Amino acid sequence: MIVMPAANGNIMLGYLAGRFPGRVGTMVSPATKWMKPHHFLPYSIDNGRYADTKAGREWDEAGWLVMLEKAIDSPYPPMWVVVPDVLGSRDGTLKDFEKWSPRLRRMGFNVAMVCHDGMTPADIPEDTTAFIGDSDEQRRMVGEYVEAGIPTHFGRVNSLSMLKHLHRLGVTSCDSSGWFRHGGDETRPGVRSADKDVSDWRIAPFLQYLEWSIAPVYEPMLFDLYDLAP
Repeated sequence: MIVMPAANGNIMLGYLAGRFPGRVGTMVSPATKWMKPHHFLPYSIDNGRYADTKAGREWDEAGWLVMLEKAIDSPYPPMWVVVPDVLGSRDGTLKDFEKWSPRLRRMGFNVAMVCHDGMTPADIPEDTTAFIGDSDEQRRMVGEYVEAGIPTHFGRVNSLSMLKHLHRLGVTSCDSSGWFRHGGDETRPGVRSADKDVSDWRIAPFLQYLEWSIAPVYEPMLFDLYDLAP
């Protein structure tokens, strides 16, 4: 599974990509701005609509299109581009997919469809990644998309337990925006600065997963996937 923190200039991201090939990538969006891609760091492009909708802002379509032009000019294309979706609406998302997907494919991009309540693996067109985002219903269904043979991305992962669970399911990739906050070495809330060590850093679950992924071991699941949804 490729773990894709939000794009940032932290040198550790490049170091980890070299140390754990095939396990580390990044995700760019209008919010993160463009980051020059490298051959050792796979990346994808989010459209930013979710963040703008949640913040009550108008979607920065122009900024997203500029980012796509930069990707076209880059020698390293993205793994996929997230097609604009409508938050909480299956029908609106399918309608926008019909509008945007052909255009993005003509530009040379692979695409991902965000899955909202009411959607099933049957809604995902051929050669499309399923992006499991904000919906609790869809987050519980992630295994169904994997079992259907659909490349599956899982959004907003912040715990080691969830990383291991998604790895075992066969999820293709996942992302998080919080691991590299303040460089990644800021301790989790409630940890006193005098007591902090690497295991208390915000980035710790990411580092622990990468080490575990070299030789993953079976650990019985004592919880339901729903309980792990952030």
